[in-house]
Amino acid sequence: MFANSEFRAFRSAVDAGGIVKCLPVHDAGEISRGQIDKLEAFVKKELGGKGLAWVRVEPGGGWQSPIAKFLSDAERDAITQRTAARPGSVLLFQADENARANAILARLRVDLGQRLGRVDGRAHDVLFVVDFPLFGRDETGALTYVHQPFVAPLDEDLAKLDSDPASVRGTHYDVVMNGVELGSGSLRNHRADVQRRIFEIMGYAKAETEQRFGFMLEALESGAPPHGGFAFGFDRWTMVLAARRACAT
Repeated sequence: MFANSEFRAFRSAVDAGGIVKCLPVHDAGEISRGQIDKLEAFVKKELGGKGLAWVRVEPGGGWQSPIAKFLSDAERDAITQRTAARPGSVLLFQADENARANAILARLRVDLGQRLGRVDGRAHDVLFVVDFPLFGRDETGALTYVHQPFVAPLDEDLAKLDSDPASVRGTHYDVVMNGVELGSGSLRNHRADVQRRIFEIMGYAKAETEQRFGFMLEALESGAPPHGGFAFGFDRWTMVLAARRACAT
């Protein structure tokens, strides 16, 4: 995958506001080079990634990898320490904007865990996820919404809307089963002053806010109660309950 120009793009992901992240797979001798190539094709064609960088740690501790020659000894030592890499490990890397890199490695983690027999055998493993960030960064680095622009912040984080908006948590919630998101929702803003402040943080001028959302803000000022929503993906429920999903290889 990685010609010199592509590796420069890989290393610049953090400078562009993204991340470089690694999924270490230990005792992975059964993952062949051909299977790694299939994983790369899956990442590019099905998951929208730019590619898949990889390292295989050989029995003597050396690295078999197209990217090894671009890394200094200090960088290789740091990667080894952070990932606990050892002979037989395969390291899979993504460099992209945060959401895409995390989603791709999360998908590979689930698929490889199943193929390598590293699931614990529970039929259904349910997780309820909370404390998502209220804001994320867009391609220009400006703050924008993560879930949707009408999510209420956590009450204890309201003061941070003025002092540190990037650290504010929202009242989003997700239900995940067996690594698959089945549904999500949030509590909505019921305070017009908080909603106006959120629009301001996202770069809306006052006049634009009133033109586009004035009808809603007037309704909130009339005394809308706290309210929320939740939406399930019944197709995803069906896939999980039937133990069906598209596989990476």
